[in-house]
Amino acid sequence: MIPKVRYENDIGSVTFNSGTPGAYIEKVTSYGAQNVEFQTTKSNREIGEVLQHQNVIPKTITLKGSINGKSDGLREQLNHVLAPLAKGRLIYNDAYELEVYVKSSPDIDRQPYGAKFSFSLYAPFPYWRDAERKNKVLVGYEPQFQFPWNISDPNPFYMSKLAQVGYVTVNNDGEAPVGWTVNFLALLEAKNPYVKNIVTGAMVRVMRTMAAGEQVTISNEGEELSVTLTATDGTESDGFQYLDIASVPFRLQPGPNHIKTDADQGGDTLRASISFRPAYAGV
Repeated sequence: MIPKVRYENDIGSVTFNSGTPGAYIEKVTSYGAQNVEFQTTKSNREIGEVLQHQNVIPKTITLKGSINGKSDGLREQLNHVLAPLAKGRLIYNDAYELEVYVKSSPDIDRQPYGAKFSFSLYAPFPYWRDAERKNKVLVGYEPQFQFPWNISDPNPFYMSKLAQVGYVTVNNDGEAPVGWTVNFLALLEAKNPYVKNIVTGAMVRVMRTMAAGEQVTISNEGEELSVTLTATDGTESDGFQYLDIASVPFRLQPGPNHIKTDADQGGDTLRASISFRPAYAGV
């Protein structure tokens, strides 16, 4: 089965391998291949070298294909959407996404039918991410009941369960450490909410007293930590100034991560959840 591939950005989108007339990808370089850069040292009379650092480096994906049918409309669409300097997403089978930049805009021949094309995309973070976010309740009620449901099942069932205060195991099923977003909701007043990796001790805290109904959202999925405050009327504001300067950012490692959320005071009145997107070396 030919996978459906879509590129999209703020300008528009192009879907490949779907329908006639349409643009079909015939050859791809580096969909999944990852390259590792090694830094080594060596001394006099030493056998081999000593490995100091290794890093997965960014990659360039080159896509080549042809237009199945009349070329003019799709030629214009490819040139319009895949413009130089554009930042977008490459989406594979609606399941995985890769953040990319146009490195080489489309080179399309002038055939009226069946025109050949090629273009290149640059991925600074070369791993694919899940298109859908994973969500986990850290403190609060987790939904338990869903359809289909076997009414003859003798075991008791629950509409929801309260996640226990202490820590919750968050499983990162991906192949790379990833950032996360944690949302706190105060049912009553709570002072200085925080999220902590209980294995490493790394913790991120917001030095602010939350009133009942207020929300605090902490995220380290960008280039730096961010804090968003949401008032009871839904108004959002930047809360970065409340970030504890002693905070130590951490990422969710592949496999189980033991995460605790609490507050200096009133932690038992908080509800908290975490969301993230696992990352994969290839698709």
